[in-house]
Amino acid sequence: MPAFSGAEGFGTDTPGGRGGQVIAVTTLGPDGPGSLAAALRAKGPRIVVFRVGGTIRLARDLNLDEPFVTIAGQTAPGDGICIRGGALRIRTHDVVVRHLRFRVGDDLAGPDPDNRDGIGIGNPREPVHHIVIDHCSISWAIDENVSLWHPCHDITVQWCLIAESLEHSLHPKGAHGMGLLVGDHAQRVSVHHNLFAHNQDRNPLLKGDTSAEVVDNVVYNWRWFATGLTDLEGSGVQRADIVGNTYLPGPQTRNRFGVGLEKTVRTGSVVFLRDNTVEGISADGARGEEWKIVVSRAPFDGRSPMPTMPASGLASEPAVDAFPRVLAQAGAVLPRRDAVDTRIVAAVRGRTGRMIDSPRDVGGWPLYHSAPPPLDADGDGIPDDWERANGLDPRDARDGSTTAPDGFTWLEHYLASLDPSD
Repeated sequence: MPAFSGAEGFGTDTPGGRGGQVIAVTTLGPDGPGSLAAALRAKGPRIVVFRVGGTIRLARDLNLDEPFVTIAGQTAPGDGICIRGGALRIRTHDVVVRHLRFRVGDDLAGPDPDNRDGIGIGNPREPVHHIVIDHCSISWAIDENVSLWHPCHDITVQWCLIAESLEHSLHPKGAHGMGLLVGDHAQRVSVHHNLFAHNQDRNPLLKGDTSAEVVDNVVYNWRWFATGLTDLEGSGVQRADIVGNTYLPGPQTRNRFGVGLEKTVRTGSVVFLRDNTVEGISADGARGEEWKIVVSRAPFDGRSPMPTMPASGLASEPAVDAFPRVLAQAGAVLPRRDAVDTRIVAAVRGRTGRMIDSPRDVGGWPLYHSAPPPLDADGDGIPDDWERANGLDPRDARDGSTTAPDGFTWLEHYLASLDPSD
C-alpha cells in the first residue's frame, strides 16, 4: 500500500513512520527538547506532528539519519512551518515529508554556499531509498533547491513548488541558482505534478546512469535548459520518460526548447516523450512532432516509441488538465498557502516575475504566525474532537496507531482528513 492516499511514483511503497510513536514538535528552536532536530534524531518508526507554527531558523543543515519517519507539516497550527537557513539532508530510507516550506536564503552564517540546498537526498555510506517529498515549497537555495546525490533509488518528488533559487548570490562558481538535480546513479525517480519557476536551469536535470520519469510538471521562466540530460562524468546510460509537462518561456528565457540533451549523453541512452507542450512551439504528437520541443547538442539515436521505465503506479494526465491543478495545489498549501507561493503562482499565470539574487529582492521572509493547537489529551496525534466524531476514545493513546479496515492507521486517516486531495 502507498505511503498515503494520493502518493504516486517509485518512492511511495513505504510505510514511512506508520504505527510508530508520535513525536510532537513544540518549539521553533533549532535543537533541544521538543525541536524538529530532536524528532529527526529519535530512533524507531515515528510520526512527527507540530504543536507550534512559525519559522525554524538554522545555522547548519538538519540531518535525518534514522529511518521510518513521516513528517506531517500539515498538522502545524496557524500559518504552518518554514525552515530557513539550511537544508533537510535525508541520509536514510523510508521517509515521508509533507507540507513544509524550505526557504533557505543567503545569510552569511550558514552552511557552505557551494552546497546550500533546500532538500538534499543521498548518502555516500549507505543506501537511501523509498523517499516521498509531497506538497513542499522549496525556494531561495544557493546551489539546488532539491538535490539527489550519491546512489539512491525509489524517490518521489510530487506536488511541490520549486522556485526562485538564487542566481547571483554566494555560490563560489558565480551565477548559479538551480531547480532539481537528479545526480549520477540515482534510479527509479519520479518527479511529477511540481511547479518549477524562476530557476536558471535543472527543472530537473538528469545526470549519468539515472532512470527517471518527469510527468505533468509546469516549468516557467528558465534561462538555458528547462529539463535536461547530461553525463559530464561519463557515469553511464540514461532512461527518461518525459510526459505531460507544460513549458512556459518567461522574460529571462534564452533557450525556448523544453528539453535539452547535452553532447555528453551516452550512446545507448533512451528517452520517451509524449504530450509535452512548449508555449510558442507546436508539437502535435498525432503528427509525430513530439521531438520539436527538444534541442540536442549532438546527434541522438535514443528516441524511444514507448516508455523506458517499469510501471511506477503513477497515473499521468493530459498536460492541459495537469496545468491548472498544479497551479492550484502545488507547494505547502496546508495549513494555507503563504504569500511567497501566492506571488509566484500569480507570476506564472501573468507571465511576469523574474529570477532573483536574494530574498530581499522580493521582500524577504514572511512572518508566520502560530495559533493554539487542537486539544489532544492522549497525545496520539489525533485531536480529541476528531476522535469523538469518528468513534475513537480521546483518552486512549492506542487509537492513533490502530489499523483501520483499509490498512491505514487512524492517525493516517486524520492526516488525510486535513488534505482534500488525499
